[in-house]
Amino acid sequence: MSVLVTYNQIRNAVGILTEMMEETYKKGGASEQDIIDRLRKMGKNIGTDFARYWEPGQKGVEAMLLSIYKAVFGTSVAVEEPHDRKSNWTYRDSKVYDVVDQRCPLCKEKRATNIAGCELSMGVVEGIFEAMGEKYPNLQPLKAGQVLESKTRGDVQCKHRYLLARPDRK
Repeated sequence: MSVLVTYNQIRNAVGILTEMMEETYKKGGASEQDIIDRLRKMGKNIGTDFARYWEPGQKGVEAMLLSIYKAVFGTSVAVEEPHDRKSNWTYRDSKVYDVVDQRCPLCKEKRATNIAGCELSMGVVEGIFEAMGEKYPNLQPLKAGQVLESKTRGDVQCKHRYLLARPDRK
């Protein structure tokens, strides 16, 4: 029960934080992308710190994603290859991993903002992968791409796109 309460508090805090950031920063001329970048940076810092105490193991990108979402966010996800690609390496010269989360802990319902709470979680994942890349130099860096779907925006699930650079194009 305490884990559910904690996630509920975090979800509410991230939702309120996002709405406040949007209101405050837009007055100063910031765009939605500027706010997303700030949320991702906060998440990346959290992920880098988190990786000091826990690591998903070096089992391959898909297995690492499943492990991170389960251990860090307490959710089971599916990792898919997008249906709109002709080959594994056509999207910006990167391999694409779409993570589908039916129970995203940072997005529960539609909010007044278009900025998804799970932008923060994508930063956490990127931070963990970056920290693992420093420990294991042969691990390719996984970068947060975009939130394709979000319950915050009224979608039925959250869907995150990650990009793995080609080994010859770090």
